[in-house]
This record gives sequence, C-alpha cells and structure tokens, in this order.
Amino acid sequence: MTLSTLILSALFALTACGDKDETDGVDTAAGETSHSPTDDTAGGADTSTTDTGATDTDATDTDATDTADTGPTDTGATDTGAPLSPCIASNPWIGDLELHSASEMSTFCGDGYDGVTGTLSFDLDYHTGLTDMTALSCLCEVGGDLELHYQQELHSLEGLGGLSRVGGNVEVANCGDVTDLSGLSGLAEVGGDFGFWGMHSMTAIGDLSALTTIGGDLVMITAAEVNSLEGLEGLTSVGGSLLIDGMHELADVRGLANLASVGGDFTVTGNDVLDSLSGLSSLADLSGDITVTENPSLESLHGPRVSPGYTGDILIEGNYALEDVGLLTGLRSVTGDLTISGARAMPDVAPLASLERIDGIFVLDDVRVLRDLSGLSSLTEVTTTFSLIDADILLSLDGLESLTEVGYKLGIRANSLTDITALSSLRSVSDLSFSYTDLTDLSGLSGLTELNDLSLTGNGELSSLAGMDSLTVLGSGLLITDEDGLTDLSGLEALTEIGGWIWIRDSPAITDLNGLDSLERLGWNLNLERCDALTSLDGLEQLESIGGTLSIEDDNALTDLSALHAVGSIDGDVTFADNASLEESAIEALIEAIGEENIGGTISY
Repeated sequence: MTLSTLILSALFALTACGDKDETDGVDTAAGETSHSPTDDTAGGADTSTTDTGATDTDATDTDATDTADTGPTDTGATDTGAPLSPCIASNPWIGDLELHSASEMSTFCGDGYDGVTGTLSFDLDYHTGLTDMTALSCLCEVGGDLELHYQQELHSLEGLGGLSRVGGNVEVANCGDVTDLSGLSGLAEVGGDFGFWGMHSMTAIGDLSALTTIGGDLVMITAAEVNSLEGLEGLTSVGGSLLIDGMHELADVRGLANLASVGGDFTVTGNDVLDSLSGLSSLADLSGDITVTENPSLESLHGPRVSPGYTGDILIEGNYALEDVGLLTGLRSVTGDLTISGARAMPDVAPLASLERIDGIFVLDDVRVLRDLSGLSSLTEVTTTFSLIDADILLSLDGLESLTEVGYKLGIRANSLTDITALSSLRSVSDLSFSYTDLTDLSGLSGLTELNDLSLTGNGELSSLAGMDSLTVLGSGLLITDEDGLTDLSGLEALTEIGGWIWIRDSPAITDLNGLDSLERLGWNLNLERCDALTSLDGLEQLESIGGTLSIEDDNALTDLSALHAVGSIDGDVTFADNASLEESAIEALIEAIGEENIGGTISY
C-alpha cells in the first residue's frame, strides 16, 4: 500500500470508525483464495504440513487456490535483500491468510505454523471478546503484509512479541481500544511501510526499540493522545517517506533521535503542540519533497537537514509561531519550488545564506516580522517566480544584491518597503509587479532593458517611475491601478514599444501620459478608466498604431485628445463613455484625423 493510499485510509477512518459490516475485511489478491486453518485442514493446512519448509519443494504444492503465491522457497529470508532476521519461519503457511476468530488463531499455532509467506489479515467479529493477540504467540515471520484493521474490542497487541520480520507492510488502523504497540516489541525489520492511523485510544508508541529498518514509509496519523515517539529509538533508516500527521498531543520527536536516513518525502503536518524538530538531529540529506504545514506551535525547524543540492519541493506553510527554517541550513540549490508562508515570527532567513539558485518558484508569504533579507545574499537566480508577499515591516530589499535573473515573475507586496536599490544587479525578469508598498520611485531597476509586464498597484507614495530609464520594450503590457500619488509616467522615456496593452485605472492624480514620449507601437488595447485628474493624452504624440481597442471611460476632466491625432490605425473598437468634460467635437476630430476607414471595429461615444 502506498503512502497516498494510507492517507486516504486515514481520512476514511474519520468517518468510519464505528462498527462495520464483517464483509468489509481486507480483500485477498485477485485470483487467490485465502484460507483459514480450521476450514481448510484438508487443503492448505495439510499441504503446508507436508511442505515443512526444510525441503521447500513448492512445485509439489499444487493447491489450486494458492497458485498465485507458489513460493515456499521465498519464506521471507530474501524478500527485500535485507540481512536475515533473528527468526526465520521454519513451517510457514504458504500464501495469504485471513483469520476470522481467536479459535482459528489458536488452530494456526496448534498445527505447527510459525509464519505466513503472503499477507496476514484479520476479519474478526467485533463481539468475539478478543482483547489481545496471545493466541498467535507462535508467529515469527510474515513474508507479505500484516494488516490489523477495525478491531474495536482489541486492547493490545500482546502475543505478537515473537514476530521479528514482516516483508511487506505493517498496518494497524482503527483499532479503537489499543493503547500502544508494545506487543510488537520483537519486530526488527519491516520491508514495506509501517503505519498506524485512526488509533483514538493510543497514548504511547510502546516498546518498538528492536525496530531498526523500515523499507517503505513510516506513517503516523491521528493517534491524537500520543505525546512522544518514545519507543522508536532503535530506528535508523526509513527507505520511503516519513509522515507525522494529526498527532495533536505530540510535544517532541526525540524518539526518532537515531533516525539517520529517510529516502522519500518528509511530512510533518497538523500537530497542534509540537514546537521543535530538534529530536531529528541525526537526520541529514533529505531529498524527497518536504512538507511542514499547519503546526501552530512549531517554533524551530533546526534538527533535520536537507541535501545541499536539493531536488524536490519544499512547502513550509501555516506554522504561525515559526522563528527559523533551520532545516534549510547549507542548502545551495533547489530543483523544485520553495515556499515559506505563514512564518509570522520569523525575523530573517539566515539559514538560506548558502542558497544560490532555485529552479522553480520561490515564495515568502505572510512573513509579518521579516525585517532582513541578508540571508539571501548568495541568491543569483530564480528560474520561474519570486514572490515576496505581506512582509509588513520590511523596509528594503538589502540582501538581494546578487540576484541577476528571475525567469518569469518578480512580485513584491510589502507595506513598509521604501528601498529596492538592492535589485541593481537584476538584468532579466519577465513580469515585474509592485503592490501596496511605500515606494516613492523605482530606483534600482536601471539594469532592466526589457520586460513582459509591468504592474503597479496601490503604491500610495509612488510619485515617479524614475529608475526605469533603460526600459525600451514591454512585451505584453503596462498596468497602473490605484496609484494615488502618480501624476504622469515620467521615467519611461526610453520605452518605444509595448506588445500588448496600456491599462490605467483608478489613479486620481494622473493629469497626462508624459513619460511615454518615445512610444511608437502599441500591440493591443489602450484603456483609460476613472482617472479623475486626466485632462489630456499628452505623451502619446509618437504613437503610430493601436493593435486592439481604444477605450476611454469615466475620465471626467479629460478635454484634449489631440495627442492621438498621429495614430495611423486602430484595429479594434473605439469607445468613449461617461467622460463628463469631453466634447463630441474632440472625439470627432480624432476620428477624422485617424480616418474612419482605418478603424477596424465599431465607434461609439
């Protein structure tokens, strides 16, 4: 069973923890019938007794129901390539086995079996009174999965202490009265996943100190009363992913102090009182996806460490008490996305001091006390998007002096930001956006000669676009919205071509379009809306063509359109609406100057 399947099972458990129809037991493999020792003594039992495991002549085991698992020579000793376990079953049941009652469990041991080569599962009636597993004290080894699901009267796993190896998955789920897993105290090796979920009475892990290796995932979900991972101190290696989810009373992870390797993803999510990952200090070179989310008390990520050349996505989100991202110490590059969001107590990004390149998206969001970006002093390139959002007290971008390239979009929304001169080395970015800052101009961007989009929104102190004096081409468009202090477009004097649109709206101080004096070609639309101080279109005298529509609406002070008289063609519609001071004669003079035959769409005013 994969990690995603386990998670789905856990979610199902939240709504299906009550009684279930006994026919909902674990299905056996397609084409294969599972047997119980009591109802197949003439079949599976007798055949397996003849095949004692000493000669392993499975070719003579012609039980038609077990043809899918004809492998008594594969008794678990070589299933995973791991070292031999302390106990190797000498007389295993061949194939999968589903047990339905305590009496069948006793018969299994009474018939001399000590293992199962396939999957061992249980479909026990809820009302049998079975409270432990002592009837299976003979069990030494399971070659496939061990599945213990929905046993509501089971109080403990006592009786399974002799089990030392499971070749497949170990799943303990929705066993409502089990308080710990100490009944598995002899378990040393799991070839597949080891997981428990929906264990609402579980208060401790119990003694699992013999367990050193898990070949697949380690999954711990919704054991809401467990407050520590004590009992897992022997675990050194997890071949798959580590998932700790919904452990609401878990205060620390010191029980995993000796865990040195996780081969897959690392996920810690929804743990209400967990405040640190310091117990994972032996865990290094994480290389799968990292997800640390919605842990409201988590203050520090110091402890585990990522691989310096990290390949995967890193999501750190919704940990509102987080003060540092220590697990990223030593990180040099990321091939994937890096998102740090909702770290509301984090003052800096010092652990990122070695980070040079991100081949993906980089997001710093809802970082309300972030005041220093000096930890990004080595960063030179982000290949897609770099977003800095809701950094409420950040005054400058100091620390980004080495940044030369952002492959797609650089978007910044920071209420107190006044200084972006640290971007002076930036030479390449596609889309550039500043919103709701305290910038007064755009000084620091003189290294940019081309952009795709330039977007400015709600920067109340912005009075000039000075700093963009090298910009000659906008491939897509210019958007100016809610800019209360901007009176014109001074600073864009080098701009000769916009491949898309100009859209200026709700900017009450703009009086004209001076600053666009060199603009010759507009590939798409010119939209001017609700600019109450706009009196003329001065600045557009060099514009030769508009590739889309011309729309001027709700500009109540506008009286003069003469700056557009040199336009040779407009490919789309021409619309004037609700411009209180604009005379029809000014509109008609413009249409005449362009020539109605050179207007591709409808004309309305």
